[in-house]
Amino acid sequence: MSDRFMEKIRKTDSCWLWTAATDTRGRGRFWDGKRMRHASQVSYEVYIGPIPPNLSVLHSCDNPLCVNPAHLRLGTQAQNMRDRAANGQRKVEPFIAATLRLEGWSLRQLAKKFDTSPQAVYQMLKRYRERQHEG
Repeated sequence: MSDRFMEKIRKTDSCWLWTAATDTRGRGRFWDGKRMRHASQVSYEVYIGPIPPNLSVLHSCDNPLCVNPAHLRLGTQAQNMRDRAANGQRKVEPFIAATLRLEGWSLRQLAKKFDTSPQAVYQMLKRYRERQHEG
């Protein structure tokens, strides 16, 4: 299964980006041969170990497409909710949004995919473009 799983990942300098099916919140989905699962859960189990029934797989990078095991940890759903509240709106990695925007995604579609507002996506893309022109 790990070869089939790895075929669906594009590695960047930090994140391993899921390139296959996603759910409505932008999280990767993977068929493990028995059922559809979150790609981050499969990655955790393949590279780290079993997930106890009372725990969830949490992302340290807050990127729902990331399946890099170095960015995954176990925690409770309550911890996940506290982390999300503390981090405010989800941050979208600029190059992901810029790439998707080039592929014709609207700001509204990007916002929905990454669970944020179209205004937040617009501001993030604006900052990304400004950084590209500086460098």
